[in-house]
Amino acid sequence: MAKISDSRLLDALRWIHRYQERHGYSPTMREMVNGLYLSSTSIANYRLLQLERIGWIERDRERARAMRITEKGLAEPGLDSHIRKAHA
Repeated sequence: MAKISDSRLLDALRWIHRYQERHGYSPTMREMVNGLYLSSTSIANYRLLQLERIGWIERDRERARAMRITEKGLAEPGLDSHIRKAHA
C-alpha cells in the first residue's frame, strides 16, 4: 500500500471520480490543488503518482487531462457503492 494515508488517497480517488462524472473529463493539477485543498501542484502530482503506482488510476503523460480510474480503483472497498455501480 502507499506510504501516505490511505484516506488521503481514497479522498483523491473519490474527488477525481466526482469531477469526471460532473465534467466529462479529468481535472488539471491546478483544479486538484483547489478541489482537494492541497498546497501545491507538486503535491497533486505526488498523489497521482501514488494512485498510479498502486494501480487505481492510469495516466497518459503525453496528453492533458488523460487519466482514468482502473477496475482496481473502482473495486476499492473505501469507495462509495454508487461509484462502483456507475461503472459496472
